[in-house]
Amino acid sequence: MGEILVGTCSWTDKTLVEGTGWYPRKSMSAAERLAFYAARYPVAEADSTFYYPPTTQLTKGWAEHSPAGFTMDVKAFSLLTGHPTRPNALWPDVREALKPGFEGKTRVYPDHLPEDAIDEVWQRFIAALAPLADAGKLGAVLLQYPPWFTPRRDNRDELVRARERLDRLPVTVEFRSPRWLGSPRTWSGRRGCSTISG
Repeated sequence: MGEILVGTCSWTDKTLVEGTGWYPRKSMSAAERLAFYAARYPVAEADSTFYYPPTTQLTKGWAEHSPAGFTMDVKAFSLLTGHPTRPNALWPDVREALKPGFEGKTRVYPDHLPEDAIDEVWQRFIAALAPLADAGKLGAVLLQYPPWFTPRRDNRDELVRARERLDRLPVTVEFRSPRWLGSPRTWSGRRGCSTISG
């Protein structure tokens, strides 16, 4: 029998912070909210990492402000799953690597950058998760793909590449295209990667 953990998507979500009186004080810091949340729920999803890549300092704080046995699923940075990404969310040196013609755009996509820059983004994202992984608190990296990521061969190849890049880190995949559910080739649990649809 497997274990089912129940939690929320982000302990700092506006609906928890402003929409209810769940937290005892409105003025709590993010670290205080995490400690309060983690004392009541065993798992949370960090979705801020979708908008801005995490730092080791941030994930170290998450590990330190949560109890033993707490699990955190971390959503992959938007650029890693083909979503439009704000240029100011990129590290300055990565932003400088933009291909000619893409400077000054309001959104960046993976094909706007050379392959070695994308490799560097993956490496930095993974390195930033080390404090959580070392503390035994990293549940999984959530790869949430956009609706236009459909079950084509190149996208299936991208899933394999993502699995290889993440090496031994646990992974979950969320498909936003319903076509994955109708595809007989959609897999679950293969090579350490599981699939869900949202």
